[in-house]
Amino acid sequence: MNGIDFENGKVTIDTDGNFHTTGTVTAKKYTVDTSDPLSASVGEATIPAGKTEIEINTSAVTNKSQIFTSPDEALDFSIGVIKKNPGKSFTAKIIKSLPDPIKFSWWIVN
Repeated sequence: MNGIDFENGKVTIDTDGNFHTTGTVTAKKYTVDTSDPLSASVGEATIPAGKTEIEINTSAVTNKSQIFTSPDEALDFSIGVIKKNPGKSFTAKIIKSLPDPIKFSWWIVN
């Protein structure tokens, strides 16, 4: 069985359900399946009080991943990604430890 092809390859859906387009995808909402946390491309994490980094386990990360972080509170510094371990994890870091934990959201785009 073959996948589905529209407009001579401009839009295709393969037999695994992967959607491909040569154009732009526009949507009102984008939902990511997070039912398997070990392969999720979006999630939440917390840097513990007194610590400066955390390793987040997910097989979604690659060498080419762009990983975006967004803290749940205002900070005077960013949460950076200092290490990518393809297929396994990435490490997020802050420049100084704080007395309270820092909760943040993350999103991987490949």
